[in-house]
Amino acid sequence: MGGKDGVCFMGSYGALVSFDELPEPPPEEQESPESEKSAESEPQPTSPEESETVEEPLSTFEVGQQLAQHVVGMNPLSIGSEEPKEEEQEDADKTEDGDEKKDQKTQKQKKKDKKKEQEKKLTEFIHQEFVMDSDITAGEFMKQNLVKATDFARFQCGEELPNEED
Repeated sequence: MGGKDGVCFMGSYGALVSFDELPEPPPEEQESPESEKSAESEPQPTSPEESETVEEPLSTFEVGQQLAQHVVGMNPLSIGSEEPKEEEQEDADKTEDGDEKKDQKTQKQKKKDKKKEQEKKLTEFIHQEFVMDSDITAGEFMKQNLVKATDFARFQCGEELPNEED
């Protein structure tokens, strides 16, 4: 992106993302014999455009760039957790007895829970719609690329940092 007289203009926000690379899953988890059978029965791509849909894996550098770009664009407040809370697990276990569920949670409580879940999707890194591909979440992008975010920081160029006491 160039400007007048060859001066480069850049955005005023930046981000740092720290992540761990995860081990690759064993080959038997990647493709089961059933998925191989279904792949054999699927028609093969006939045009070059169809055959180009297979994406090469991203480098660690590219994954980091895209995660940092996501942090700049979406401004998450926390990483978030993939593990369901105990209450959510208990509710999932009680699906057979709907009346018990209704007695425990009023409609008002359900609305509050739904609102909290929506806020979570807006503020937690792994639950946000991924800025580079709106069909997946940032967490799904990380799983696809075998990484797990451990920390991140978003900053604005020129912003004053809070004074730290020595």
